[in-house]
Amino acid sequence: MNFIDRLVSAISPEAGLRRLRARHFMGRIEAYAGGNHYHGANRRDKAMRGKRASNADADTALSGDLEELRNQSNRLIRNEPLATGAIRTAVNSVIGPGLRLQSNINRRLVGLDADQAEAWQRKAEDLFTVWANSTDCDITKTNTFAGLQALVFRSKLVSGDCFSLLSDRAGGHPFDLAVQVVEGHRVSTPRGEKDGPQLNQGVEKDQHGAPVAYHVSTMHPGSAHNRNKADWVRIPVRQASRRVMLHHYQQLRPGQTRGEPFLSPVIYAFSQLGDYTKAELEAAVVSAFYTVFLKSEELEADELADGIKQTADAEAKAAGLDVGNNEVHLKRGGVTVLGPEESIEIANPGRPNALFDPFVNAIIMQIGAGLGIPQEVLTKSFKASYSAAKAALQEAWQVFNTWRHWMADSFCRPVYEAFITEQVLTGRLYAPGFLTDPIVRRGYLGSTWIGSPMPQLDPLKEAQAAEKRMDVLKLTTHAEESAALTCLHPLSTTTVTTQGKRIGTHAG
Repeated sequence: MNFIDRLVSAISPEAGLRRLRARHFMGRIEAYAGGNHYHGANRRDKAMRGKRASNADADTALSGDLEELRNQSNRLIRNEPLATGAIRTAVNSVIGPGLRLQSNINRRLVGLDADQAEAWQRKAEDLFTVWANSTDCDITKTNTFAGLQALVFRSKLVSGDCFSLLSDRAGGHPFDLAVQVVEGHRVSTPRGEKDGPQLNQGVEKDQHGAPVAYHVSTMHPGSAHNRNKADWVRIPVRQASRRVMLHHYQQLRPGQTRGEPFLSPVIYAFSQLGDYTKAELEAAVVSAFYTVFLKSEELEADELADGIKQTADAEAKAAGLDVGNNEVHLKRGGVTVLGPEESIEIANPGRPNALFDPFVNAIIMQIGAGLGIPQEVLTKSFKASYSAAKAALQEAWQVFNTWRHWMADSFCRPVYEAFITEQVLTGRLYAPGFLTDPIVRRGYLGSTWIGSPMPQLDPLKEAQAAEKRMDVLKLTTHAEESAALTCLHPLSTTTVTTQGKRIGTHAG
């Protein structure tokens, strides 16, 4: 309170209070106008005008754009080398030759000693390997289990999600289980029905939002054979407590029903960069031609062009060339005598553009940040120092390792659990309590999925660093370093083997 405030309050407390209240609200208005708020929410700012944002939920925000995002993603992969490379880099780094199984049962839950557990795990791994290494695991008899992993992960990246139907085939096969990969486009709300809380984008939910069934079209909506004759089949998530349908997607927001394509945040940047690259390439090709303009002060432009055309046609006929395409051909190394009022000007489009490379690299850096893949890994260009290249590779590997965990949880483990259940039911595996106690069943179904290790920029330096961590600093064991550097990369709990025997366990 200043002197006048105190004076007014002494004479009339009510008037003084009104004065203070008015000053308080005026201060709030001045603070807002002065920028003491979130600039991103200031609609008065010219930079924020026209950038209206909605408070739509996850499904409302995605459902209207999902089909176009899928189509644009497929277009980029077909036509833009950098987009194709981004998907290929992700699939090769996450899946590679395929994630490999290691059975990892809980001995305390299932009641087996170490030797019994070892024997059970080896038999389970042997049976699964026989199934996974043949195309019998694929309902279309096209892929091995490693190929199915790559197909599922690639489809998830491109379309945002995909589905796996765990089918039981009739007799005549060593194993009944077969996997059918269903593209995300085929799961949709049947024709004539509307999306709502219980049925959204082909996914039927219960009162808690958990999926209970999926509605699958008998034909791809973009198939040339569709002709609006497709029908929908309702496939439950479970049948007789057994998983039948798997939905592979990453939920980015609570309540999100379908997945978002991997390239969604960078589709615009990819499209614009592709157009710019094509324009620069065409300009460079055009500039490679020796283009001249002939000027004359005596002849009109049409007369000059006709004269050049007649001369070129005569020369072409003399050389036995076709002159019906209205093109003028310049002779190689020819000498032309110009008239007294004629001159030549050479067109110089200024290509290649010297600023092309730094500008494109700046855009690629933003694209890499949006995808979670550093620019060096995205473009396969390691021109910086060893430490910078190593940091970029490690940053990318954190993303790839996270995707590996997701792939193991979403696809590999559920399929393995269905396979082991079949082997117990058929008697190939003896598992007491498996069918009667769900806790014991989970103890038998423990598994670890192992992928290829992170690439090494300098194997000698990596080996020297591993030796120092083991022998000098005593931070790691020989088993851990062997798993990280040679053949195995732990996803959760990895048991390292040598000469057929497990020698150590590493909790990753």
